[in-house]
Amino acid sequence: MVKIYTIEDVSLLSHLDFSLASKDSSKTCLIINAIPIALKQFLQEGKLIFVSPPQYSPDEQMAFIQEYNALIASLSQENKGLLWWATDLSSRNHYTCLVPEYLQDLRNIFYFLKSNTKPCIVVVEPREGLIVSKLVDILSSQGYRVVSRVSKFNQSLRHFARRVKKVSGLLYFGTKFYIRLVQAKMNLTKYLNQKLQKDNSYYVLKTFTYDSSWTKEGEYKDSFYGRLPSFLSNQMKVLIFANVLGDYKTSLKKIKESDQLIVPLEYFLCFKDIVQAISRIFMYHPSVSSRLMFGGYDVSNIVRKELFFTLNGVQLYNLLHYFATQGLCHNYSINTFLMTYENNPWERMCTLAVRESAPKALIGGYQHSVVPQAALNMFIHPSEKGFIPLPDQVLTVGEIPRNILLYYGDYSQLPVTSACALRYEYLFQLRPLARQSRKQTLLVLDGVPQTVQMLKVVLHQLKNSGYKLRLRAHPALPWQELQRHTHWERSEWPNVEVSTYSLQEDLLWSDTVIYWQSAVVLEAMRMGKPVIHFKSEDILSYDPLFQSDALKWSVSQNDSLVDVIISIEQMDSSTYQQQWKEANAYIERYFHPVTPLTLALFKFDALKSLH
Repeated sequence: MVKIYTIEDVSLLSHLDFSLASKDSSKTCLIINAIPIALKQFLQEGKLIFVSPPQYSPDEQMAFIQEYNALIASLSQENKGLLWWATDLSSRNHYTCLVPEYLQDLRNIFYFLKSNTKPCIVVVEPREGLIVSKLVDILSSQGYRVVSRVSKFNQSLRHFARRVKKVSGLLYFGTKFYIRLVQAKMNLTKYLNQKLQKDNSYYVLKTFTYDSSWTKEGEYKDSFYGRLPSFLSNQMKVLIFANVLGDYKTSLKKIKESDQLIVPLEYFLCFKDIVQAISRIFMYHPSVSSRLMFGGYDVSNIVRKELFFTLNGVQLYNLLHYFATQGLCHNYSINTFLMTYENNPWERMCTLAVRESAPKALIGGYQHSVVPQAALNMFIHPSEKGFIPLPDQVLTVGEIPRNILLYYGDYSQLPVTSACALRYEYLFQLRPLARQSRKQTLLVLDGVPQTVQMLKVVLHQLKNSGYKLRLRAHPALPWQELQRHTHWERSEWPNVEVSTYSLQEDLLWSDTVIYWQSAVVLEAMRMGKPVIHFKSEDILSYDPLFQSDALKWSVSQNDSLVDVIISIEQMDSSTYQQQWKEANAYIERYFHPVTPLTLALFKFDALKSLH
């Protein structure tokens, strides 16, 4: 018999019925999602043996990537069209779509059931919107006797709330975009009428601006392309097509004072575009095959329900890129359109708009940061390469990311060239620092909700440990928001502080750096800082350095973090030096330096001659 529990709040633990466990201490338990400390203690008191999800071999990881991408490719073949390419599901983005997590849960559960002959209990702490009832259906169809301790009312209420949140968010962001387009037109129309010329042909750089994108002197510094805009501006007309992520009013003022021609995305929108985009999202109904198989199980209902609860995973922000790019191409001549390359929905919207409205323009993609194994969105499946919206050429930051793309994806019809690390040019100026043992550890957090799991584990393990811990939050998920998830009170954690310093200052302060998926790790290792990778229980690795073990340790929520730090402190100097040399050699293959020759690759002259 399989028992399925959902634990939505630690306070509900006392309501769980573990009477069977008290009679038989051989019960085993699999926990889906992060294990709260209180839950772990509760299970131990109930004399349950809890097991972690299995560790998958490289061949099993590759099989998961191929099977999942094949599943999405089949859906793309069935639904290909503007709205489908705008969905988070079609892009396979591992942050915005929960379907791969559900399928991972499913695979872990069946692996667990087949490898445990003793009676077992499966405890599911639901991820947001987890379709537990569909899991019960799948288990029952496989001949398992299932007793579900799931409140259908609570589950329905949670799903309803999730859909209401999506609908209200759609209307909220529609209003926000309208206000922004009015502000952009009021503040920039006269300025841009003087700057933009109809008879010019522009090289468009699609980017994102932040408050930090301007120096105190008002000089524009692109967060993704470094000095590429200045390099290109010396030879051609450059238009920076930007999503403004900083303070909007202040950014509009800085745009008018900038030495670069910058136009916010909203400037090319109109009220009709927003209304049309919202109405299309409400009216869209993608088709999902009646039998969508994964791992030998029919998962069509899981996919169908996830699409329903998320308004089909179409974000207004992504869809409006199509209309804004169309507006740009209809009004001005475009010869090249370069954007960051992660195969995200907004990129596909830009690609479709340029293909339709400026068919002679060359579309380039720039892989601007790191490529972890979990970056499913960047691995093209062979069956989709003929119709998926893609750029004409992809440039990478270096040799290793290019090799990862070619290994996990099919790029036989899309040229991929190693260029340079535009946003990491400063790395090549860094030198290793002398080792120190001050018992000071830096925790680098990420800009996605999943980083909370790492934060909770590290806080718990280093409390009263004698080590100082500094928390560095990501701009996309500031500490004020993270704090709500941790119930962190400063008075209870005298050894913990929240960083208010620059990244460089934080790295200088630290002896070791803990991370999950942040690209900061490459800078830390370049400076000679030993790094500790927090290993989650996902099938695929989120580690940017998943192919390298030099100067790197790994720790899971079940390991002793203090023991790992002590082992690093006890490492002899010769071993340390050898590991740093290996790590540095890997980083220099990962990121290539910025030179006149590598900058020239972004002119795409060779490929333009073929168009």
